[in-house]
Amino acid sequence: MKIFVLLIAIVAWFFPHDVYSQERALPRLTTEMVDDNGLLLFSSSDEWKYQPGDDMQWANPEFDDSGWYDISPGNLGIDEMPDSLWNGYGWWRFTFTADNSFYQKNWNLFFNSSGAAEVYLDGKLVHSFGNFSIYPDKEKTYNLPSFAVLPLTDISESDTHTIAVRYSYHQAKRYNTIIKVNAGDLGFGFGFGTHAFNQNIVEFLTHQSFMNFFSAAVLFVLFLLHLMLFYKFPEDRSNLFISIVVGLLLIAIVATSSHVFSDVTSYWRSILIWVWLFSSAFAVIFLPYVTAEIFKLEKLKKVAWLTAGFPLIVIAWFFNKEIANYIALFLYSISFFLIGVICWQAYKSGKRGVQYVAFGALGTMGFVIIWMFSVLGLIEIPLQVFTVMIVCLWTLFPLGMTLYVAESYGYLFTSLESEITVRTKKLKQSLEQLRATQTQLIQQEKLASLGQLTAGIAHEIQNPLNFVNNFSEVSNELIAEIEEERSKSKDARDETLVSEILSDIKENLSKINHHGKRADAIVKGMLEHSRKSEGTKTPTNLNALADEYLRLSYHGLRAKDKSFNADFKTDFDPNLPKVEVIPQDIGRVLLNLINNAFYAVNEPSKGSEPLEGYKPIVTISTKNLGDRIEIAVSDNGPGIPDSIKEKIFQPFFTTKPTGQGTGLGLSLAYDIVKAHGGELKVETKEGEGSIFILQFPTS
Repeated sequence: MKIFVLLIAIVAWFFPHDVYSQERALPRLTTEMVDDNGLLLFSSSDEWKYQPGDDMQWANPEFDDSGWYDISPGNLGIDEMPDSLWNGYGWWRFTFTADNSFYQKNWNLFFNSSGAAEVYLDGKLVHSFGNFSIYPDKEKTYNLPSFAVLPLTDISESDTHTIAVRYSYHQAKRYNTIIKVNAGDLGFGFGFGTHAFNQNIVEFLTHQSFMNFFSAAVLFVLFLLHLMLFYKFPEDRSNLFISIVVGLLLIAIVATSSHVFSDVTSYWRSILIWVWLFSSAFAVIFLPYVTAEIFKLEKLKKVAWLTAGFPLIVIAWFFNKEIANYIALFLYSISFFLIGVICWQAYKSGKRGVQYVAFGALGTMGFVIIWMFSVLGLIEIPLQVFTVMIVCLWTLFPLGMTLYVAESYGYLFTSLESEITVRTKKLKQSLEQLRATQTQLIQQEKLASLGQLTAGIAHEIQNPLNFVNNFSEVSNELIAEIEEERSKSKDARDETLVSEILSDIKENLSKINHHGKRADAIVKGMLEHSRKSEGTKTPTNLNALADEYLRLSYHGLRAKDKSFNADFKTDFDPNLPKVEVIPQDIGRVLLNLINNAFYAVNEPSKGSEPLEGYKPIVTISTKNLGDRIEIAVSDNGPGIPDSIKEKIFQPFFTTKPTGQGTGLGLSLAYDIVKAHGGELKVETKEGEGSIFILQFPTS
């Protein structure tokens, strides 16, 4: 037996070497291997060698890696790497040859990974991706962007070339357990890209940045718009739900594009992908309820049950991503179907602007279908069209809902404007009626004042008429005596008596003339008051005006009410200058104030139990204040309660019983005084009386 083994060994030793120890055939890179995009990708080649651990000698192209493991890094999942071969870091090597056409190209290095790496070509460090380390806390995984094309030193012609990748990814297994996203991919993509590929990548990144930034800007504006509308109109909850959906989409797009604009590790990038998936998923599932809410279709709000499927997606994601994708696809299909049903019901119900929401939903579905065909390779979409399509996917449906809200508010405002126009027309008619009624009431107030004046004037004119009548009768008797005396003979006639009688008659005629002129003055005053004011101001003696209307008011009330019992007194400033006023208007003001004062002092004396020792009195006084003239009408009546003090100058407000006052007297008086540039105010204390004060400028 030992001899047999020895013979086999000898034969093996002398047997041609290319039979048992044939050198490994090296892969050959040529320009024919470049794909249509200009990329020569070979990270999935079976010629890659892997060795766990770390030794800088492994970067040397002369190092013999024939004893290494045949594991390629391309599409290498964490589950495909045995635990015994992965301690968080290791080396990959790839040795190749190239033809002449390969050296005539200017190549860029393509590297795509979630870990950290140092790339060596023929023993020289070409580029570092992140910070490689054998220690987890010192490692910084590769980040922004998800792939890169970097300049590479020209590859000099040689028989062979060796690429060595010093690679670490300590958290790969942990990330795969926690989040089950691309952070669990252990390997990396590697290749050479042409200048055309580099340009395509730059163009793609530019378009991606634009579409993400533009979509995020649109969604941000819509989010703020609906949030502000909800703040202004909280009773309309549709704006709140739209802002929630738009906010979720905004979070999703920020999460999916954050690696372009910020420096994030592979772990956080995977978390952000998680955020993107779940926030966009919930937004789509929540859309049917939001659609029913904005259309105010109460019966269809039951579609909120669809959101119960969202936890199923989350739970399934942790166990089987493929099942989670099928659940999501199923729920998405139901969601868009329900949106179609809701839009149809809203259309049948006569809702305005349904076409905007329907267009947003159908347009989004259409773009999703086109995108799926593109992913499956059934159609080819130009990059510019793809950019527009992605922007529409993010913004079309939110814009449709926003346009619907704008249509609703526009119709509401238009309807309100029409309703306001109709109501304004009715209010104008009511105002005209009120003005006509007010004019009638003012006329009644004037007639009431005129009636009181007439009564006072009748009483005033009665005195001079009585004098005229009495002196006329006496004069007739005296004339009869003269005639009797003249019938006597001259000798019996008493000429002295005749002369005395004639003197008495002359005196009587003088008195008749005096009282006749007084009656004439009273009649003229009545005519002046009843005549329509022409608005002409004249220098007026306010002492005389106040005295005249005080007496007219007093005698008018006495003539009207036999039980009227009050006294009055005056306190006029003798140095009062004449003031430019309209006498008729100011007389009306004084008459109203004086009448109110007499009414106030007369009421307590008419009670069933008159106040003991109470003497009703009205006082009118004037005072020269220099730049102003003051007229005060005071009484010792019951005063005005504080609760109604602020209302007494309001139109139609009165404290008198029904039928005894129109409530316009003080209002008109206030307006007349204001028109003269003056001021009318009241000072009162309940139980002690009131003082109405008029002040007029002297110039």
